[in-house]
Amino acid sequence: MNLVERLLAARRDELGLDRLGLPADVSCVFVTPRFRTSRHVIALVAPAGSDEIRLVAKLPRRADDDEGLRREYANLSRLRDLWPEGRGSYPGAVLLDEVDGQQVLVETAVQGKALHHRAVRKDPRRAIALVERWLDGLPVTGMSSDDGGWFDRTVAAPLRDFAGQAALGDEARRLVDQTLRIVGPLADARFPFVFEHGDLTHPNLLLTPGDRVGVVDWELSQPQGLPVHDYCLFLAFVAFSLSRVHDLGGQVRAFESAFAGPRPWALSLIARRLARLSIDSRLLVPFVVACWARYV
Repeated sequence: MNLVERLLAARRDELGLDRLGLPADVSCVFVTPRFRTSRHVIALVAPAGSDEIRLVAKLPRRADDDEGLRREYANLSRLRDLWPEGRGSYPGAVLLDEVDGQQVLVETAVQGKALHHRAVRKDPRRAIALVERWLDGLPVTGMSSDDGGWFDRTVAAPLRDFAGQAALGDEARRLVDQTLRIVGPLADARFPFVFEHGDLTHPNLLLTPGDRVGVVDWELSQPQGLPVHDYCLFLAFVAFSLSRVHDLGGQVRAFESAFAGPRPWALSLIARRLARLSIDSRLLVPFVVACWARYV
């Protein structure tokens, strides 16, 4: 019996696993994501003899690297309280506990099929509309004008830390200075904070029953997020899908075409979203640059 199975057996009644449709006899398959930057190992939990995943457990690859799990558990718990009508489109936080000296996060599985590149290419308008509808549901969590320290905490300080890494050299510092000038108007702007996923792209997007979107992997989430950060990331995924590129050079060209070319179609969609949120259109470029600066 592996550590996830031991944890579920020991806390079965407390966790209400019967209510979740999970019998005592379960199958547990461990998956190591292919991404080199992935910090976690994933365990998929299903009833024995079934391929219907009911729970997902996440374990840090390094025992001392549990910050992402703690953030995911706390933010999913808060999202459950703020957006109960969205349940099923995001995992439900079940448990965060220590087993054999390392943290284990257990959450409910989001049911659905991957929203992969082929599905986006087949019907990009539909994919964009579904994600926009999901983003519309995310709760507003405050206003920038009520938090005087948000800009330094979210944008400026991380960029200064990035510029301070000596190995990156003078060019990185010059680019950070230029970036801070472009995003500067956001510091005094008034706009709503939204609950932010932080990595709204493949493979974290699912098509769920009822023609809706489900979203997994919330380790980068934050409640006071920027209003179009997730949308920018998603539209880059759309650009890569439509261009049928997977190599870095091809992705750079697809990105430039969508966000900075002579007809930057992604910018027009982002501008439309800002208008729906009643945000000053002059903040379009600062928001887009802030998104990609934060992503770096």
